[in-house]
Amino acid sequence: MLTLSANHIFWQKAEILMLLISACESMGFSKKEFKVFINDRRILNAILTQINVPEDLHSTVMVILDKRDKISSEALLTMLEDTGMSAKQVGQLNEYLSNTDLKDLEENLSDTTGVEQLHSLMEMMDTSGYSGYLKFDISIVRGLSYYTGAVFEVNSPEKKHRAICGGGRYDSLLSTFGGETVPAVGFGFGDVVVLDVLRVRTFPGTSQKT
Repeated sequence: MLTLSANHIFWQKAEILMLLISACESMGFSKKEFKVFINDRRILNAILTQINVPEDLHSTVMVILDKRDKISSEALLTMLEDTGMSAKQVGQLNEYLSNTDLKDLEENLSDTTGVEQLHSLMEMMDTSGYSGYLKFDISIVRGLSYYTGAVFEVNSPEKKHRAICGGGRYDSLLSTFGGETVPAVGFGFGDVVVLDVLRVRTFPGTSQKT
């Protein structure tokens, strides 16, 4: 796992993404084979606030949303309604989550901090020579509650919905272990998944574990 902390957290986010991309390429993944799917937890918080979901439920809802690719739509609906969300709120949430355009979100949210920050980060990556590596994906949540800003994942080239790496920004995690409150950003690889992917690539006749 790699973590960077500094006062200039915006640049650190770009740097950590560059390191992530470099690590993926060093494992033999070409630019065409992987994408860094990225979102910002502040966008999700803004959406939940917009549809009047109480702030103390935001973390719970995000943990549920992190399961979207793993459970049926019916199970997801039940879990969301069990939090106290109304059917109308769930419908509004699904409508927002079907949006793949940052500009549309910026026009439809009262709090655009997350959208603006993510847009600027992606622009910085483009102008730094990393155009085409990042893709906005509003479904990226990272279910752990300590994430506070940008969150991202890289999926296995051989299995689209299997993340080989994930990370993001966390402003308060270090202080929970007795340290200072320091903005930080980092990522970690799933060693089992990475080894599985590399094994299949090295020995093509080998099946990938599930």
